[in-house]
Amino acid sequence: MTRGFVVWLAILALGVIPAAGQVLLYSHSNGDLTLPPRIAKTEIFAVDIQTGQQRLAFSDQGLDWLLQPAYPGGRERHVIVTAGGRVFARGLPRNPFRGGWPTFPAGLYELTIDGLNRGRKIFDIEGNLETGSNFRNLFADPSGARIGYLNYENNKLYLYLRETNGGTLLRRVDLSRTALDCQVSTIGFASDSRQIFFTLDTVDDDATSKASYGRVGSYVMKTDRSTPVRTTRLPNLISPLGGRRDLYAGSPPSAFLYLIDSATKLRRNYATSATGVLDFFHPSADSRSVAFIEEQRAYQPIATISLIIRWIDLESGREGHLEPIATKPVELPWVNLIGWLQAE
Repeated sequence: MTRGFVVWLAILALGVIPAAGQVLLYSHSNGDLTLPPRIAKTEIFAVDIQTGQQRLAFSDQGLDWLLQPAYPGGRERHVIVTAGGRVFARGLPRNPFRGGWPTFPAGLYELTIDGLNRGRKIFDIEGNLETGSNFRNLFADPSGARIGYLNYENNKLYLYLRETNGGTLLRRVDLSRTALDCQVSTIGFASDSRQIFFTLDTVDDDATSKASYGRVGSYVMKTDRSTPVRTTRLPNLISPLGGRRDLYAGSPPSAFLYLIDSATKLRRNYATSATGVLDFFHPSADSRSVAFIEEQRAYQPIATISLIIRWIDLESGREGHLEPIATKPVELPWVNLIGWLQAE
């Protein structure tokens, strides 16, 4: 564990057992605390939630490029993901980085999570020096062979699909006619890899057209440019889990999850000990566990944020968590939850 950053692991209930051979990955970014903050290094830690052990799996310290995590409080959502035993992340040239959250020039890298701190750039992310890049919502298929992401270009929302060996562009789909003013809150490949699901929700009432309210809900689309089809008007879908089961998040401020089995019409609730807002959900590849971040905010005497990584075993309902990491709005340190990696 590096100096100045200590994490204590807490297991809330005996017998919290993850899927065999999986570890939970998260990133921790730190650096100069002046505004705008200047990230000095981002480290990725692997947590074995069965034993409580964790190890430093990757650090960008000393590299000529650096990881650029999702902007705190922004709408980039996920920019580091794992799938099929592989990890993909957005990176920037270390020079001329001067702080803040620049978005261009940038590339998509594959990282080695073996402590050797290596990575290869797969492709350059779309954007330009004047407007930067609106890259966001990175996701990957279960095998890690394809990645997808969203990017706003000329006020239009595009979905990109690329293969991960050389970055070959497979699809570029205009989603603006479907989304209108809505935000894509979750997106990913279905477990069969043949479809993509996503959810649309409103963000700012003053900037949301009347027609956009009619687009709120969950959608599926094939990867062959087919038109998205809305499956429900609920915007709180976390992920389809396969076998006609869907996992949902309770509406804030409720800190619970629930699973609906459309075949049996049964619903199962999962209570958590969280008191803040739940977000950034990551189901495991075998759908046995889900990890997420709880964000607790306080405004007196000064604005502070407490970030807690939590997980739930969807079979037993038992919960575990890491100790809170304290920070402030748009300051360092910052944490991104990456997801579940198959352990060697």
